[in-house]
Amino acid sequence: MSGTNVVENGENEPTVIHMWCGPRSLSTGTMYSFSQRPDTQVIDEPLYPYWLARNPTIFRPYKKELFETYSVDGDAVLRDLGPHVHKGKPIVFMKHIIKQAEGIDRSVLYKKNCKHVFLVRDPLEMIMSWGVKSEVHQEECSLDTMGLHTLVDLYSSLRKHTGVAPVVVDSNMLRENPRDILTELCAALGIPFCEEQLSWPAGPKPEIDGIWASYWYDKAHASTGFNSFETSESAASAPVLNVIKVTSALSPEQVQLYREVLPFYDLLRAHAIGVDPLSPGSSVRMESAPTTTNIIIDHGLSYGSSQAPLTVTITAAQRSLCKLSDPRNAHVLVWVGDRLLPRELAKVSVFDSSVQGGDAVWEGLRVYENSVFKLEEHINRLFDSAKAMDFANVPSRAFIQHAIFTTLRANGMTQGGAHMRMTLSRGAKITSSMNPVFNIFGTCLIILPEWKPVGDQATYDNNKGIKLITATGRRNSPQCVDSKIHHNNLINNILPKIQANYAGAADALMLDNEGFVSETNATNVFMVKHGVVYTPHADYCLPGVTRETVMQIVPSLGLRMVERRLSLAEFHAAEEVFTTGTMGELTPVYEIDGRTIGYSDGAARPEGGN
Repeated sequence: MSGTNVVENGENEPTVIHMWCGPRSLSTGTMYSFSQRPDTQVIDEPLYPYWLARNPTIFRPYKKELFETYSVDGDAVLRDLGPHVHKGKPIVFMKHIIKQAEGIDRSVLYKKNCKHVFLVRDPLEMIMSWGVKSEVHQEECSLDTMGLHTLVDLYSSLRKHTGVAPVVVDSNMLRENPRDILTELCAALGIPFCEEQLSWPAGPKPEIDGIWASYWYDKAHASTGFNSFETSESAASAPVLNVIKVTSALSPEQVQLYREVLPFYDLLRAHAIGVDPLSPGSSVRMESAPTTTNIIIDHGLSYGSSQAPLTVTITAAQRSLCKLSDPRNAHVLVWVGDRLLPRELAKVSVFDSSVQGGDAVWEGLRVYENSVFKLEEHINRLFDSAKAMDFANVPSRAFIQHAIFTTLRANGMTQGGAHMRMTLSRGAKITSSMNPVFNIFGTCLIILPEWKPVGDQATYDNNKGIKLITATGRRNSPQCVDSKIHHNNLINNILPKIQANYAGAADALMLDNEGFVSETNATNVFMVKHGVVYTPHADYCLPGVTRETVMQIVPSLGLRMVERRLSLAEFHAAEEVFTTGTMGELTPVYEIDGRTIGYSDGAARPEGGN
């Protein structure tokens, strides 16, 4: 096997890879994949006889032969089988159907030489394909027979007792992207990836298959690789992420079962290779393949040497997490409705008004030491916006304050360095429509906290300052959409922000319908000329809480504060320009439309402006 990088044998007991899965989860194909490794011995469902002995009423046409051939002592199988059958190979791979592990002594699974893989499949596919082998299993599809809840229980147990979370693989992703998924899987297991794992010969494999293979493995025997498996019981189409072929209506019982098992699948899938942990429900798989680097580490399989070279894989998921300015943001608890939820589970219904028309109002809150900046003013404006939009069943001030401080305490954010986006949706609708008459369930409060200090990548550089351009679009007039309603309808803000992004600027300065400066797409704006501080009238902009604070502070500093119409030319000729906002505080502007702000000697420009 030219070019194969395999684990060398040694005197120690072999590494045992336990793969746990539900039925109909591409498990046999995965077993065949590992069987092609020259360093691995595979074992097909060694707990099967044990499970059948514990469940004597379960029908299997080969039960008698099974009992005559294999041990029914499940604990002994797990304890002794790996060391006895590895045939000189350093890795033993055991395929297990999770329901067969009922009642086993799990302590043997916590041994250092044991590694665990969880192979999961969308439960809707499992439900829809359940009847294909009904003449063999003669079992109803149920929570117990699918086993997803037991997978979650075992996952939690292994994580707690070993300190290592099992590796999770989604069978659809494995089928569609075998090289990428297997590369990351092997890296997570501490073994090198082998090209031979991508294919296997067609036909029965008596040296591997259990004696039940002729009843179950016809499709597996017809396959020669992951991509040759059908995506459903009918002919497969071109691979697409999580293709689910539904050929008939689900029965009420099937729908109810799907409701019961889906949370367990979602919990496991959120940890699966190829699933972005920051957005596990995305319709798009992380496309970037894993990158590798060779370093020397102890991977626990060197048998006689504590140090050996290993190709370390940096996964797409790890790269996604690196995009966070603060890794703690991957684990924030978010308030949704009336409770806290982990980030990946924080979501609203597709019937929510924020989805059905973007109908929600919001506020940004910045947390300083033991306090929220201008909290009452922000809550007042939230209430004003909700009133203007005629929201019904708005939460009380006390409820909102309780939710805010509960969220802060739960995330350990009371000492500052955090920002919260507080959104109040009109709530879920009884049917899809923009019409508020269908909102019969009340509003939904969302508080999204993040570790986001001033100067964070999502805010502004308040030391160097920022560049602005002038947007081609105009700020909304109150006769169209009143910007004083702090609403989620932000098209008028997003389009100029896109323009600024393409221009390499931080934000875009927006003019009103008569050509006077209004604000930027995200902040209020001020300018200084001859010792006087100016800001545009708030007729076309949101009069920000920080803006109002600055306007109150300026006179106390002995400066004159003027609110009036201001032209773009006045901003170009200003001695100083700065923006204000709750998230970014006060941010100096050193350039607008390529023009330097301040005098030619740079005296009025912030440090770093050029």
